[in-house]
Amino acid sequence: MIITVIIVIGYLLACLVPFVKPASFLPIALAGLAFPALFVVYLLLLLYWFFKWKKLTIILGFLFLLGLQQFSVVLGLHFFEPKFNTEKKEGVIRVLNWNVFRWDEQNKNAKGGMSNRMHMMDVIQMQDADILCLQEFFEPFGHTKYESNLKELEKRGYPYQYFYPSASLAGGKYQFGMAILSRYPIIKADTIAFIGGDHSEGVLWTDIKVNNDTVRTYVFHLESFRLGKQTFFYINANAGTWTNTKGNVSKLKNVYAYRQQQADVFSRAIESSPHPVVLCGNLGDVPTSNTYFTVKNKLNDSFLERSAGFGRTFRFVLPTARVDYVFTDKRFLLDQFYMPDIAYSDHFPQVVDIKLK
Repeated sequence: MIITVIIVIGYLLACLVPFVKPASFLPIALAGLAFPALFVVYLLLLLYWFFKWKKLTIILGFLFLLGLQQFSVVLGLHFFEPKFNTEKKEGVIRVLNWNVFRWDEQNKNAKGGMSNRMHMMDVIQMQDADILCLQEFFEPFGHTKYESNLKELEKRGYPYQYFYPSASLAGGKYQFGMAILSRYPIIKADTIAFIGGDHSEGVLWTDIKVNNDTVRTYVFHLESFRLGKQTFFYINANAGTWTNTKGNVSKLKNVYAYRQQQADVFSRAIESSPHPVVLCGNLGDVPTSNTYFTVKNKLNDSFLERSAGFGRTFRFVLPTARVDYVFTDKRFLLDQFYMPDIAYSDHFPQVVDIKLK
């Protein structure tokens, strides 16, 4: 009974995730992270009490239904979706979203002067996407040790480019950030300013002219978890002051405070877009999070619409670590979704075919 009460409390806290800001009450955010495990344990408890005390099962069953909204964003149910067709249909826009892990260039010395960079370029070319949305993009300027990734992608058919460096080293010779590259003309581009943390690249957007239509494409990388011994600097959500923290609990609170602010600002920008929107990037959080529900709002989650399983996008930690997303405006028809099993980055790429209604 004690175990049941603990699990029910955790489960109910997870059900509050869409409605409660994580920075205001950390246990709810943590319950959201643990929701897949809570869901499974709750099912086992239902089975146990069915044989031990059926009246209690009725109460537990009613409470169980409160978590169906959470469950609906964890698991894709399209198990019989046709195999991804590499040939694009007429009128389709193919979008590729990928956290490219700085093109694996930081491992160049360890691999004898080679990295997975060109393999990753080949993967991108094979997908035949019209629009690329890339996070953790690395671009060297005037340095002979590394080659230009923007020029390489231009050679591969992406002449329209917008690169936003959120960080730089060596006097600007090494720049890191996000990029949108397109086969269609980029007619307008800008960034969304919000408070950034230790591991956030922000948001950028482009208006892309696709035939007679304009599509606003966002690429984003919100605050990610950074635990361990590394010192974390943050701005308190209420006081707006800089603080130095070393404890993991404090770091968690600060990450959630950052991401909450970023998600709120991002959500307002999306709502004000004059054009149909496509959102690609890394939320730094799982679907059972307030960040997910804030940013997604009324948009479609392409994975849930056209795929099955947990859809893990981050290769490490947990099989439920889906932190990368492609959200689409309801004015788009979602034709296909595909996630290549490519191990060149710590994230898997996502490929989506969409078409304006």
